[in-house]
Amino acid sequence: MFAWILGNQEDEAPLRRLAELGFAFAQARLADQTQGEEIFKERFKFAQLAAAQGECEGFFLLGWCFHDGEGCEMDFDKAKEKFLLASELGHAWAMNLLGILLEESDPQRWRWWGQAAALGDSWSFLFNFEDQVEFFNSGSGSAAVMFAVGRALQGHVNEEEGRTIFNEKHDFDSRIGPAKQAIAFYDAQIKATKDAMRAWTLVGIRYNVVKDVRKLIAKLIWDLRQEALYDVSKRPEQEEEEEREEQEPQPSARALLAQKRARK
Repeated sequence: MFAWILGNQEDEAPLRRLAELGFAFAQARLADQTQGEEIFKERFKFAQLAAAQGECEGFFLLGWCFHDGEGCEMDFDKAKEKFLLASELGHAWAMNLLGILLEESDPQRWRWWGQAAALGDSWSFLFNFEDQVEFFNSGSGSAAVMFAVGRALQGHVNEEEGRTIFNEKHDFDSRIGPAKQAIAFYDAQIKATKDAMRAWTLVGIRYNVVKDVRKLIAKLIWDLRQEALYDVSKRPEQEEEEEREEQEPQPSARALLAQKRARK
């Protein structure tokens, strides 16, 4: 019965009674259905009531009210705050709108757009991520943004069956290259971070650093992975070659002199 009332948008009276009785979802639905300049304040009121009970849709509609100035003063900071709360509760549309309000250089934009894409609302992410990869390649982009893009794409690129990115086939051929590059950058940063943690742990053990301090510093290194601070511009095979060269014994001065004489 309750579900039928909420689904029947033509009969507002039962929905209004449920909203006034304090049902958060009914309050959110009523706020969503409320239209017209003269009743924006009522939309804002019911959105507030729903949000006060932790209703995801209430936070989203409250963010919408602040964004458009419906029933309240327009306030983008409050809109971001409410969209963030709705996003944390899994509201994909709120994630997309939150991303729009964040700066292009803010990795959080790409985190939320990526989560929305994983939930099936991929438009914002797919139509914008290639530019960030291009900016990074040109030297004007952000490594932290590149990391966030790669992190979001990880596990959502299918080259074998269907050829999709976030289950979307459109423009796959033009997107697959930048997508793979972003994922490779993310993977390389994660590997470099883990290597740094292992190196620190070995140094800490070597110099008898207290175990709890070692753990603390290792955690700090791990938490900084999203800053993408490591230089991963070298190809893996190039790094392996340089490592082999370092491990090979260097000829002595006597041997070098002998080689020189032999060439003469």
